[in-house]
Amino acid sequence: MEVLEIDKRKDIALIKIKGFGLPYLKLGRSQDVEVGETVYSLSNPLGVFQNTLSQGIVSGIRSGDGYKYFQISAPISHGSSGGPIFNSKGEVIGIATATLEEGQNLNFAVPIDYARGMVISMSSPKPLAAIYEPEPEKPAQNAATAGGPPMSTAPTKVVISEEMKKSSYWYVESKLNTWTTKEAAAELGEPIRSRHAFDARQNIIGEVYAYNDPTKLLREIELNFDSKTQKLIAIYGYPWDFTWTQCKTLWGNNVRTTKNPDGSRFHSYKDRNLHVLVNKDEKVINFGSW
Repeated sequence: MEVLEIDKRKDIALIKIKGFGLPYLKLGRSQDVEVGETVYSLSNPLGVFQNTLSQGIVSGIRSGDGYKYFQISAPISHGSSGGPIFNSKGEVIGIATATLEEGQNLNFAVPIDYARGMVISMSSPKPLAAIYEPEPEKPAQNAATAGGPPMSTAPTKVVISEEMKKSSYWYVESKLNTWTTKEAAAELGEPIRSRHAFDARQNIIGEVYAYNDPTKLLREIELNFDSKTQKLIAIYGYPWDFTWTQCKTLWGNNVRTTKNPDGSRFHSYKDRNLHVLVNKDEKVINFGSW
């Protein structure tokens, strides 16, 4: 067995097992999961009762520590962490992580899309430059890049344009001062949460909406819309796994750096509209443009 990647915050690991003809489970799309949906847990309670199947529902979709998780009523017990959570189609949509003994049926699971992203980042044949670097401009433009009508009239039905598939971040960045929330929803889907944006005097100057990246190139995208104009004024991309060393390989090191008390650093490029926030271990937290 080989450990390929570990996400300590979400308590998930990607491992590689040698063998052939091994059984496997089909992964679903956790971004499609809705509150009230029937789910099933398969676990080994107390490490003794193997392959215990329980039924419940998704009681809520919560956010905390920078990511979202499912609150489920399907019973799980100690020893069940890491067990799959299935939808009614038999697809894995989550990984059991915790239960609160103080309440009744307060159980939690990490959405499977986070694990899917780890697999994609390890197996994708695309070089990092293809994901995080914009494609050269082409003379011909389609309706989506020329400011034409939205590709989808129903915000919940997302159609991923060919331009976005090349690089979701740089495609959305090209919509600065153009997009409204309606146009963003047409191509990114409905936001998963929102918060206020404040100025230095704590006045509300905008609304920040978070979206799942429909291309899965990024873990999440946040868009800041101006309170007055209702236009997109800033974009923040949250990568699955990206380092400051990789940033310098792609974009160089012509930056102005600010050190924060917690050990993180904020790098502002002098030759492009790009700002990168990294933690003390030089892992990229997000990068933004405005």
